[in-house]
Amino acid sequence: MKKIAVLFPGQGSQFVGMGQSFYDIDSLFHERFDWLAEMLHVDLKHLCFESNDFLNQTEYTQVAITAVSTLIYQSVAPLLNSADLYLAGHSLGEFAALYASEVFDLETTLRLVRYRGQLMAEAASSNPGQMAAVIGGDQKIIELTCNKLSASGHLLQIANYNLPTQTVISGETEAIRLFSEHKGEVGYNRLVYLPVSGAFHSTMMTDASRIFREKLVLAKRSKPKYPIFMNFNARILDLKEIDSILANQLVSPVRFTDIFANLLQTGVSMFVEIGPGNVLQNFARKIAPELPTISINTPEDIAKLKEIL
Repeated sequence: MKKIAVLFPGQGSQFVGMGQSFYDIDSLFHERFDWLAEMLHVDLKHLCFESNDFLNQTEYTQVAITAVSTLIYQSVAPLLNSADLYLAGHSLGEFAALYASEVFDLETTLRLVRYRGQLMAEAASSNPGQMAAVIGGDQKIIELTCNKLSASGHLLQIANYNLPTQTVISGETEAIRLFSEHKGEVGYNRLVYLPVSGAFHSTMMTDASRIFREKLVLAKRSKPKYPIFMNFNARILDLKEIDSILANQLVSPVRFTDIFANLLQTGVSMFVEIGPGNVLQNFARKIAPELPTISINTPEDIAKLKEIL
């Protein structure tokens, strides 16, 4: 049986028009998209299909991306039924992966994500911060520099291990400015500030993490249909640990470099990214250029997937 890694993107992958090509021609996508909008009391059509001031606001971004990713997965799933699937999602994308593996149903998934986005937005407002991608540099020296700055009273942590050559840092805005003064020591090429509203995956999200865990314990869950590699520890989900893992994810780094390594160890023969954008497809091409990769954003992409399979 063919082994396929299915990846779901996180915050930052959103764009105006995401999901619209499915909405226009796929009756089931259309019906469930409208149902989600009514259930969540969010105008998803305006949010996803029209230029607006809300799509890049965390409390709306997260629910929009997850709605699109989960519903595109429903359209793609019949093609993948005969394969041996291994799932992973980048930060927010972990919830789409949990839905795809049938841990949470659609309503539970979107309600949790809606609440998560609201909590993170509130935490960002109470504890302003920033995130930046460090392109190049030695990750051990990046960690050491973050630790030194934090010890001096300027909170800074690693938020994402995306690639061996790309690390995201998160913390106080002043701390990131101070980090930039260590370019020679760290040896990085560029520091790119990310268009996000807070210092996510850092201890500045502690209150959000604690409150979210209280919500998580009430959520109905089922045994995973497919193995999911989790951001918190890069290991396959143990359902008994799901509440602590998803809560801790908010204050801990996304270990996607390790997830890619563990996916490759399973023997996967291709990567399929499902949801807006192609960030994870690009990561996969850099990590394993010998393997076929595809990102599913439109119905035309499904036709391309059929050809590859």
